[in-house]
Amino acid sequence: MRTPAVMSRITPKRALIAAAVLGIAVLIIMLLAGLMAQGMIGNRQGFSGGGTADSSMPDDGFVADEKSVRGEAGGDALSSARSNIDAAVVEQKVISNGYVTSESGEVGAVRADAVKVVTAAGGHIQDEQTSTNTEGVITSSNLTVRVPSAKFEDTMAKLAKLGRLIDLSKSAEDVTTEVLDVQARVRVQTAAVQRIEKLMERANSIRDIVALESELSNRQAELESLKAQATWLGNQTAMSTISINLQRVGTTSTPNAFVDGLRSGWRSLAASFSALITVLGALIPWLIVVGPVLVIVWWRRRRNARSTATTAT
Repeated sequence: MRTPAVMSRITPKRALIAAAVLGIAVLIIMLLAGLMAQGMIGNRQGFSGGGTADSSMPDDGFVADEKSVRGEAGGDALSSARSNIDAAVVEQKVISNGYVTSESGEVGAVRADAVKVVTAAGGHIQDEQTSTNTEGVITSSNLTVRVPSAKFEDTMAKLAKLGRLIDLSKSAEDVTTEVLDVQARVRVQTAAVQRIEKLMERANSIRDIVALESELSNRQAELESLKAQATWLGNQTAMSTISINLQRVGTTSTPNAFVDGLRSGWRSLAASFSALITVLGALIPWLIVVGPVLVIVWWRRRRNARSTATTAT
């Protein structure tokens, strides 16, 4: 039997080392088991949910939530919002502007027809400047009108047929990308504002409240600016702008240089004569008052001169 030989090799020192190693191994196993049990309990409490976790949340966790709000308004959330919008069917957004210049012997009648065309298209007059002569006849009319974008081309074609067309031009600007970008930013800023408002309800320290109020004010200001920009883009893409310039026949012809010079010279002469009359009119009252005095002084000097000459003789 080899058992006595094996037992004879186990010395007290080796037995002590083996016992120490075994004890350390047992402690490590117990420590790991404890940590695993604590983790399972924490997970169960987390899944069970409740208001206690929020009320006992440390400041570091609160600051982390605040930083997460700032991150929501950053690139990740904005990219996600843009992706959601781009995934949908997007209608092209275009800002259209038109310019029409025509002349006619009856500017008033053409203007009335232009207003009818705009009204029939569902548009309205935004600005108007109309001039008349001394007889009350309309000689020119400048209209700025807004019509639905869907009726822009049809309205331009009808306006071009009123009177004698002199000039017609159109412009179009595609703002689809800008509209999508603004919409995405509005959604992200709205979510950020809502998140900050929830964090303010859970804030316990003055430092956190002040920081959140400052952040909320900045987010709300940016959100209002984005909403105003979105409203403007929506208005410009929904309604097109057309400028209508109506002139009386002959007012658009090339001016005669000789006739203009003659008219200018005559006006200058009339202005000079008017100035001379004005000066004379201003001097007459002075002559009435000062004239007799000057005459008396002159007469007395002349008389004295004659008396002196007689005495000398």
